[in-house]
Amino acid sequence: HQDERYDKKKSNTLCRGYPSAKQVPSSSLLAYWLLSSLDIGSPAVLLEDSIESLTSRSGTSRSRTNVAFGPAAQTVDITVAPNGQDSFAPDPVSINVGDTVRWTFASVGHDVVSGPSCTPDNGFCWPSNTNCGNNGNGSVGTTYTHTFNTAGSFPYFCSPHCFEGMRGTIIVQTVPTPTPTPTPTPTPTPTPTPTPTSTQTVDVAVGAQGQKNFSPKVIVINAGDSVRWTFLSDGHDVVSGSSCRADNQFCSPDDANCSFAPNAEPGERYTHVFNSAGTFNYFCQPHCADGMTGTVIVQAGSTSTPTPTPTPAASILQLSSAGYSVGEAEQQVNVTVTRSGDTSSTASVNFATSDGAGPQACNVVNGFASSRCDYISALGTLKFAAGETSKAVSVLIINDSYLEGPETFNVSISNPTGASLGSPSTATVTIVDNGSSTGANPIDQPGFFVTEHYYDFLNRLPDSGGLAFWINEITSCGSDQACIQLKRINVSAAYFLSIEFQQTGYLVERMYKAAYGSASGTSIIGGAHQLPVPIVRFNEFLPDTQEIGQGVVVGQTGWETVLENNKQAFALEFAQRSRFTTAFPTTMTPAQFVNQLFINARVTPSSTDLAAAIGEFGSAMNTSDAAARARALRDVSENATLNSQEFNRAFVLMQFFGYLRRNPNDPQDTDYTGYEFWLTKLNQFNGDFVAAEMVKAFITSAEYRQRFGP
Repeated sequence: HQDERYDKKKSNTLCRGYPSAKQVPSSSLLAYWLLSSLDIGSPAVLLEDSIESLTSRSGTSRSRTNVAFGPAAQTVDITVAPNGQDSFAPDPVSINVGDTVRWTFASVGHDVVSGPSCTPDNGFCWPSNTNCGNNGNGSVGTTYTHTFNTAGSFPYFCSPHCFEGMRGTIIVQTVPTPTPTPTPTPTPTPTPTPTPTSTQTVDVAVGAQGQKNFSPKVIVINAGDSVRWTFLSDGHDVVSGSSCRADNQFCSPDDANCSFAPNAEPGERYTHVFNSAGTFNYFCQPHCADGMTGTVIVQAGSTSTPTPTPTPAASILQLSSAGYSVGEAEQQVNVTVTRSGDTSSTASVNFATSDGAGPQACNVVNGFASSRCDYISALGTLKFAAGETSKAVSVLIINDSYLEGPETFNVSISNPTGASLGSPSTATVTIVDNGSSTGANPIDQPGFFVTEHYYDFLNRLPDSGGLAFWINEITSCGSDQACIQLKRINVSAAYFLSIEFQQTGYLVERMYKAAYGSASGTSIIGGAHQLPVPIVRFNEFLPDTQEIGQGVVVGQTGWETVLENNKQAFALEFAQRSRFTTAFPTTMTPAQFVNQLFINARVTPSSTDLAAAIGEFGSAMNTSDAAARARALRDVSENATLNSQEFNRAFVLMQFFGYLRRNPNDPQDTDYTGYEFWLTKLNQFNGDFVAAEMVKAFITSAEYRQRFGP
């Protein structure tokens, strides 16, 4: 109770009935706040092969001659229903053109059928093919093999258990061609003319077998490749856009070549050449609400240029696969970024998740995963040390209770330094639903409730000690509903009040305040008026908070060093952003620079604090020293007065950022009226969030609860 690291004035209750700090698990999330301030105890693709199979295929696979470059062909094994489980293992599988996949049946009652979303496409194995599609009558030990001679993404499923999530994907990549190295001769060898990589046409079936779908739903191509949509039933069209909204990127609603309004006849085709890298979403206008959507992922093309003189291979950063699959209950998926070639120096690359869900409600079923409902956005930079060849982008998965089928989001890498970007640079992650029906809202369960707070406020999986500690805080109430309600409020608030969040998320908010001051927002409380509001936006706050918090678990050995190193690196990067250097040109004197920071923060510094911040520049007459600028920015951002003054504003802001995953003036709000209401109420109760009923209102709101279930 004598811990001086928090402001006792923010506590309006007494600590009683709790163990000493030494009794709290060291790996728990800052139990010191709870122990010292909270009165918790009180009760108050298809490719060419596939399209032909849809119309005239007789059951024999076409052969294709392959030039003998690269690694020898291999056979990759997949177990069907290992240990009696309704799954394929491993999944997904990445192979090269010419490789063979062998499925071995480990239990009875299963089959292998080619097609996406539980719909046969008559590709490499169709339902009447007794070698594989045997109506679920595969005997134990039976094997089925298929050689894949075409690049692309080939989904398949088990027909008896598809809707239980027994699905798989084979990702077939073009065999890389090595760079020829001519034999050294006395006469210089001329450099051959670069030979462009050949292009391909990838087919997509529209409305196969009368179904409302595109098959395959997601395809990966290179820039310069074409996509050909073939209409196999009437009443459909192809319109470029996301969330059932046209964006006119490659096919607009009034383009009669693709959008047939929608009077396309079976057999009609629409072809488009994609010349730019990126992710292109599209949909069928009449059936978009039924989930008839698709995605074309276009990777940057490449050329092969022989080099006459042997040189070290350039450093290349790329994703290990173009597709990943994760069970909804697995909590996390790791997308691997690999570095090849010259790895003798440092390198970095940015990463980001994205999806086509937009602001849709969490119970909408259209194949798009949402960063509010299904996973936690991950944005940042991977930094490779010399010799380091692999790192992972970890994305947290939310196990909601909606029955929604498989849903996808993307992970992309970009802006490499010290290396070039390879292919693939975008991966599609499929979240496999683990339910057979929509169930009760899991947020009412203590374990889910606590875990989600680690996700929303600390951007990480819970450590075991902390998880157990906070779950016990709630379950210790037994069946006392009043006690449970109060414990849930206090446990929830403890995440904002923890050292881990105060030194990551709250520091980011204060840094933006010192750098740029406040923004102006509109409220209608007492009549329309303007009010100063925090300037940081959710899409800025999230990646910056994740950067400072990377690898930080308070209570683990060495966490203080990790946190300090992260703070230093972030402040240096922040101070070199163009927005900051525009606001604070290097021609400013140290005094001008520091004074402006304090003005923006609305803090009158003590002479000691002012001198310390100016002193970061030593005897310099300008502020060109980036490291000194970063240190001075931290001095002001971590000023005790600013910390106290900004506390309630940040507390209210984090109700929107943490619980609702949006800005205060984003829909369903249109302005800052809600923000002002809760700030006024929190101030009226001198920061007592229990008396103000602020946290209670947000964690019981329909907007928060409907992120996870009905």
